[in-house]
Formats: sequence, structure tokens, C-alpha cells
Amino acid sequence: MVNAVPDGFMRDVVRDNRAPTTPATIPTSQQRTGGGGSANVPGSGTGWAHETPIGPPPGINYVDAQLDAQDQKDRAELVEREARIQAAEKMAEQIETVRQQTEALAKRMEGKS
Repeated sequence: MVNAVPDGFMRDVVRDNRAPTTPATIPTSQQRTGGGGSANVPGSGTGWAHETPIGPPPGINYVDAQLDAQDQKDRAELVEREARIQAAEKMAEQIETVRQQTEALAKRMEGKS
């Protein structure tokens, strides 16, 4: 480590780490002034900002409209799918009835011949 860093580098790191960090240790030439106004006023350069009201983010109404439209499409597709399934089941029942009637008729015809 001694060969990798310049002379005194580690000593300076340790010294900086042990140095006090309170605002009183910052020289007055580096301290910010209130800019002529009172401290902690939004826009005075102190870092304070105007409060942001809590509420829905801007543009959420567009997202809600898109989701509502997709929900409506999904419901319509589900209703259509259910109607197709019911129609297929009804047709299957009718086909089974016709098959049974055809078998019964074929048996009757065999008995008459």
C-alpha cells in the first residue's frame, strides 16, 4: 500500500476522517448566507422547495380511461366466449338426440324387413 499511494495520502485520509464535521467548522467565507431574506424560504437558495400537494399524479385519468376500455373489451370477449360454449353444448345435445332417433329408426326398419 505504501508503494501504491503518494506520500502522506493515507495520513491525510485519516486526518480528514477524524476532523469535526459540524457547520461551525466551515469557514465563514464558505458558509451560505440567507440571500437577504429569511432562512428556509422556498426559492431563497437554501434548498427548501414549495410543498407538493398529495393527490393523483397528472395524466392518471388517461391511464384509467385506457384500463376501463380494456376491461370493457375483456368483458365483451368473455360474454361472447360463454355464448359460443353454450351454443356448442346445445348443438352437441341436439346431435346426440338426432343420433339416438336415427338408431331407433334404424332398429325399427330392421324389424320390418
